[in-house]
Amino acid sequence: MSNLLENSSQAAFNRNIEEESIDIKVIILKLIAHWRIVAAGAVIGLLTAFMVIRYTMPEYALDASVMVTDDKKGGGSFSPEDILMKGMTGMMGAQMSLQNQIGLLKSNTLVESVVEKLKLTDNYSMKEGGIYLPIYPARPFEVTSTATKYLPSGFQITLSDFTTTGAKAKIADAKGIFPDEINLIWDKEVRADSFAFKVKPTMPIAKLLEKSIRYNFIYPNQVTAAYIAKVDVSAINKEATILKLSTKGSSYQREIDFLNTLIDQRIILDLKEKQETSVNIIKFIDDRLYNLTDSLRNASKSYENFRSEGQVINLDQEGTVLIQKFETMQNGLVEQKFQIDYLKQLLSYIQTKDDFKQIMLPSVVGIQSQILNSLVLKLAELSNEKEVLSLSASEKNPAWIRINLEIQNTQRSLEENVKNYLSTSQNQYKEMQDQMSLLSKQMSTLPKTESQLIEIKRLFDINSDMYTYLLQKRAEAYITQASTVSSVKAIDYAKAQYATQTKPKKMMYLLIGLMAGLAIAVGYIFAVDALNTVVRNHSDIGARTKVELLGHVDKNKYDDQLPVINHPKSPISEAFRMLRARLQFILPIDNKQIITVSSLSKGEGKTFVSANLACVFGVTGKKVLLVGADLRLPRVHKIFNVPKDDGLSKYLIGMLPFESIVKKTEYPNVWFCPSGPIPPNPSELIDSQKFTDFVTRAKKEFDLIVFDTAPLSLVSDAIQMQVHSDILLIVMRQGVTKLHAIDFLNKLNETEDVKNMKLIFNGVDFQDIKSGYGRYGYGYGYGYGYGYGYGYGYGYGNDSAEYFDMK
Repeated sequence: MSNLLENSSQAAFNRNIEEESIDIKVIILKLIAHWRIVAAGAVIGLLTAFMVIRYTMPEYALDASVMVTDDKKGGGSFSPEDILMKGMTGMMGAQMSLQNQIGLLKSNTLVESVVEKLKLTDNYSMKEGGIYLPIYPARPFEVTSTATKYLPSGFQITLSDFTTTGAKAKIADAKGIFPDEINLIWDKEVRADSFAFKVKPTMPIAKLLEKSIRYNFIYPNQVTAAYIAKVDVSAINKEATILKLSTKGSSYQREIDFLNTLIDQRIILDLKEKQETSVNIIKFIDDRLYNLTDSLRNASKSYENFRSEGQVINLDQEGTVLIQKFETMQNGLVEQKFQIDYLKQLLSYIQTKDDFKQIMLPSVVGIQSQILNSLVLKLAELSNEKEVLSLSASEKNPAWIRINLEIQNTQRSLEENVKNYLSTSQNQYKEMQDQMSLLSKQMSTLPKTESQLIEIKRLFDINSDMYTYLLQKRAEAYITQASTVSSVKAIDYAKAQYATQTKPKKMMYLLIGLMAGLAIAVGYIFAVDALNTVVRNHSDIGARTKVELLGHVDKNKYDDQLPVINHPKSPISEAFRMLRARLQFILPIDNKQIITVSSLSKGEGKTFVSANLACVFGVTGKKVLLVGADLRLPRVHKIFNVPKDDGLSKYLIGMLPFESIVKKTEYPNVWFCPSGPIPPNPSELIDSQKFTDFVTRAKKEFDLIVFDTAPLSLVSDAIQMQVHSDILLIVMRQGVTKLHAIDFLNKLNETEDVKNMKLIFNGVDFQDIKSGYGRYGYGYGYGYGYGYGYGYGYGYGNDSAEYFDMK
């Protein structure tokens, strides 16, 4: 039965050790034990996140979208006639690709025009909650440079304490001028070394009281560059011609105005560029109308004068036929002459110009040559692509070289075709003139008056038809100009209700702060654990040695070195009773029992354990002798408050008999032998025959002998003494025993000289967070409930209530 109980107890003990060795349980218990540090880390992390949120400049993301006409995406082509019908000559005919539109939307020229229109170089912010937040579009005051065009780079002025006459001003620029606050007067010039400025309020002073407002000036080119960098323009997908414009900024209203104005300016610029072609056509026609006006006026006057003289009013049939032929021929000459003038101008244009965006298509003047129209259209497109490419590419860029080469080749091909077409047109014009000469000869056979009338009417009709033709073309150009539609169309303007705050992301920041705080707290706990050099819990012992841990002793919270006597119902007394029960399974039953108590170093409580073990065995009725066998640094006599002089050392050197050194204590069945004076040779005395005689005599008179010896790692006294012992108890103390001392214990356990060595974990404070495990470390000790009556009950009074509250 005894063996069965012993095996069951040992199995339960080992199960607890194995359970506690599971890493996840160790981690959880360690964190639970250090919950205050974990909670503090979480609180600090959240507070840090709140501060970051409070002092982080907000950022908002906004989108807008436009649709553009793109031949490459549309999959169609336009004939010259279709282009003319749509009012798309020159730039109108040169539809830009989607990539060109992206480049133009992010071009310096366009973005800079938006910056100037919205005055984005001036930035106003007001102090709120410790930081200055934008107050766009409000402009509480105007800052005007009076000495230079622009204020210096990085110019900043902060105004506070507003009054009707001025305000307190803190001024700075990149050089850090005006380090001290000054009294600024409204509309009065403030001068510095290289610039001067004035400040004038633009809203009632009453609205500015108790405010702190900051003004920053940024150069236009810097603002432009910043917006070009942060504005993203991209197609919504590969098949669509819709572009999405996105930007971010600290003032959502400023970003809304920027995106919407950027779209409007692009549409205006696109219309202006397309209408410039119509303007050029109108100008070309107006120049010819101006030269033709006098000729038409003179011809009309001659014709009216001749008719008013009444010489000829009606022509005969032959004259009527001739005049009809003449008019038909004349109309052809008018159109041919107009085309020849255009071809000459076109040839001069392509020979002298570098920019072909505004070149007029031949179809405008009635030239239906597909080759000429396609070459002119291609040249305009290439010229536009070159302009877009110039925004980002250098002259050594392969794309730049390629586009220039294509322009040169197209230009040469167009020049050659224009010359050929011009030569053909001139030949046709000469043939038509020859036919006109033949008609003139036929008219000479008519009567003189009819011949004169036909000639006068011919000149009048020539100029009239030319004038009418030009007026018709100009009207067409005006219609084209009026009907011009931009290839850029706004789909969705940016709106405030669609603004998305991207910074600070409160929930993300709070989560990051919480996780960072917890990580730091956990890192701190495990860093301290990794740097730990002392035994703090049962796992530290079990993980480093195979020597059996017999049990633990709670931390003594009383001002009493014998709590098993004076506080029998306390947790520490219960722990000693559990040790006693386990020792009774281990110690021999039939023979007298000897226990040697030692430690790895001083200060681990071996004397405290020895004295209380002796007392806890004494209350069971056993006759117990506690021997102060630490002949180097004796302490056990202080617990019993007796002198140490007449003790073991004097017996070993033959000065006193056994009866003189063994003394009865006031505690039940407990006798005590002090150590005596400290001898010069403790090891020799313990290894002497006299010590053997002492043990023999003690075994005759006592049931149990407890030796309190010197620490193991310091001297060999305990090793020498354990040959007389049934068990060697090594006391380790929480927070005192060094981890490296366990290595010495392991080496000692591997030798054959030490037998039946067990460990006792002393001073265990289950409330101490340094233990890493709290009260769950070895709670098994109170769960066995051995049914042995030792003369006292296991009822729990006040001390027991304190224990359970503690747990």
